[in-house]
Amino acid sequence: MILVTGAGGLLGSKLIKLRQDFAGTYHSDKPRMDITSRKNVFSVLEKIRPSCVVHCAALTDVDYCEDHKKEAHKVNVLGTKNIADACKALGSKMVYLSTDFVFDGKKGRYKETDQPNPTSMYSSTKLMGEHMAAQTDNSLICRTSVLYGAGSEKFVLWVIDSLNNNKKIYVATDQFASPTLNTELAECIIKLIDNGCSGIYHTAGSERISRYDFAKNIAKVFSLDNKLIEKTLSDRLRQRVRRPRDSSLNTDKIKRELGFRFSGTKEGLKKMKAEMKTV
Repeated sequence: MILVTGAGGLLGSKLIKLRQDFAGTYHSDKPRMDITSRKNVFSVLEKIRPSCVVHCAALTDVDYCEDHKKEAHKVNVLGTKNIADACKALGSKMVYLSTDFVFDGKKGRYKETDQPNPTSMYSSTKLMGEHMAAQTDNSLICRTSVLYGAGSEKFVLWVIDSLNNNKKIYVATDQFASPTLNTELAECIIKLIDNGCSGIYHTAGSERISRYDFAKNIAKVFSLDNKLIEKTLSDRLRQRVRRPRDSSLNTDKIKRELGFRFSGTKEGLKKMKAEMKTV
């Protein structure tokens, strides 16, 4: 049995759907597990005794983490430590979901061997979580970027909803990332687990693209009015925390070792659109 924490999220829910041998825990729904409670984590894992734990649960809102530092540390660091310690005690493999935001964004196209340099509370806690996970045997750390897909997702659905309602939106031309389709990320993680991989892998979309151009592609794929999308710069957006300017990830390692290729945004958005029609 493989256990997925945060099974109600965009990635966790997809993992559960793809494999029958995956079971999930949730923050509020049953079966519930409070990752910040060491006693609860050990109780749940000792009962299930999973061969592997895919740790997706986290606080991911960058601005919220900056305003609630103690909570961010409790969930993203201590919660991860609880999972890691339980995995060590039970001999379970740990898969940890991390982020492109562990880098400062000054370079872009980051490789697994590049030195992280977090610039926010969120990114710092996620990097500390990496260190916790790395202390377990054969741990697997998967860094991803701007996750999107059919479900509870922010950026893509915000663009679609805004344009559908004839609302003008302002999107940054100077923020670059590697948007990642949740279905493909789930498939990649399953392949990594099945192949017994360990260490750090960049598991993200194949395309380095600005938020503005990503929004334009969303409009194109979903047949919406792209004239409502206005260019702006990051400094003009009301973001509590400054985002890395270019946190795009190099995915050569995953292609070389497993032959896995992530889609670019147009292809990924078309897959997302097809999935939305079947939900």
